[in-house]
Amino acid sequence: MINNLKGILFETYKEVVANKKEKFMRFTFSQMEEMFKDYLTRVIPNSVKNYLSAVSTINNIGLNNGALNETLYEVQDITAYNVLMEELKNDDEYLEKNRVGHSMFSSSLKKYNGFLLELENMNTEVEKSQFENLLYYKKQIILQGPPGTGKTYSGKDLAERIIFPNHPISNDKKVQKEKLEQSGRFKLVQFHPSYSYEDFIRGISVKSEGEHISYETENKTLAAFAEEAYNNLVASKKDVEDFSKEEGLRELLDEFAEKIQDTIDEEEIYKITEAVSIVAVEEDAFRYTGKWKTSQRMKFKDLVSAILQNVDSRRDFKSLENVSGLAKQHSTYFYKVIEQFRKEFSEQINEALTKTISKPQLKNYVLIIDEINRANLPSVLGELIYALEYRGEAVESMYAIDGDAKIIIPANLYIIGTMNTADRSVGHIDYAIKRRFAFVDVLPNAEVIINEKAKALFNKVSELFSDDYLASDFDAKDVHLGHSYFLLEENSELTESEQLQLKLDYEILPILSEYVKDGLLLETAKDKIKEISEFEC
Repeated sequence: MINNLKGILFETYKEVVANKKEKFMRFTFSQMEEMFKDYLTRVIPNSVKNYLSAVSTINNIGLNNGALNETLYEVQDITAYNVLMEELKNDDEYLEKNRVGHSMFSSSLKKYNGFLLELENMNTEVEKSQFENLLYYKKQIILQGPPGTGKTYSGKDLAERIIFPNHPISNDKKVQKEKLEQSGRFKLVQFHPSYSYEDFIRGISVKSEGEHISYETENKTLAAFAEEAYNNLVASKKDVEDFSKEEGLRELLDEFAEKIQDTIDEEEIYKITEAVSIVAVEEDAFRYTGKWKTSQRMKFKDLVSAILQNVDSRRDFKSLENVSGLAKQHSTYFYKVIEQFRKEFSEQINEALTKTISKPQLKNYVLIIDEINRANLPSVLGELIYALEYRGEAVESMYAIDGDAKIIIPANLYIIGTMNTADRSVGHIDYAIKRRFAFVDVLPNAEVIINEKAKALFNKVSELFSDDYLASDFDAKDVHLGHSYFLLEENSELTESEQLQLKLDYEILPILSEYVKDGLLLETAKDKIKEISEFEC
């Protein structure tokens, strides 16, 4: 919606929002008229004057005969507009002039209705853009609120904004899901009480190699995703010439790896020396083994770096920059592989070092941690608590991969947590973690409930969250049932009444009963809940 508005008008809107606290921001008569004119220019450019004239006439009729207490431009939310429309429908003068004017008045009012809907969406968009700015600033936020307020939905909307900053937000959630997943820059993980550091950051996995079983350290969700984001960040900052050389060599190494894989398929191993052989080709490394029990990884990154630094012997490895400790320790085997690579691809190497390859643009990555407060966060995050604050700086993990224990959380990785404030485990979030996250309230919103019966039920349930029924150590905003419990599907095989009844019986009443059982609601709430159970859907 924001993108459709002319810059100066939207800036006016944001300025008013910044200086007002009420839900619906008040504009002046001239601001509303000008924004409505802009709206008409976009939707019906050839009839702008006619519609503006019709609205002006409606204002005069309504004010003169008392059908309107204020001009249309002073009606700035849908609820008030609907009340006003009911008044006009009973006004004889309006009805007659609308008939004579071939329904021009009613057509104009429909356009004004569309304009008001866009205005309300703008209010939501401004609020969301504030979340977006906060995430850009803080790098990690937690969307907190009671159950059913759409925290995860809001998180996905925010993720889409961060990953695709110049694209409109997808209204279709299935389209959004596919868009996020196909980007390769979005992950969603749900925490649970047994979740650990080894599940989320880095841990040891069991590997089966023929008759032998080995144990290998590997990156888990956060560390692996952080590495992807970091690689993009580093590549985007490289000189085009340096990037082209690295990528050109890496492409040739992939071809070399295919040849080695063919040999392994036929002979089970690819010999480096009489004592050491490559036994597997992985996405980013050769796995090799010798007399030692555990196989090792010869990373393509180390091979490329050594070639670019013109390594001429195994002794040169000791003075090389940007290669792992393992490459220096096992320089004999690394150099043997480089020699074979140079022998088989001598001509192609020269070509690879001279061609130009476009380097990637800096991109944003987003990780959503659903129900973040359900796990023991200090235990799950470990030393990464500090990496969240000091983005781009390496922290030492308790586990090393290929001799490297460092983990970096880059500046282009954003983390969105969701937290159910009705969950008592919220108290487990300690100060060190709270200080590193920004907390944003996502609260129940009755205005998104369209069905009148559903809205009436929402209001009925809301009566429970008062001092008469709510335990004194709970705040209503932390436990009030969210609006999603009252939203009905448009294209359901069930009637709206049937949908609402099912929601009441199988979603709303069970959680209210659980609230009483857990002490969130007082025993006196039982009679009120019984009354709610008899609500006529």
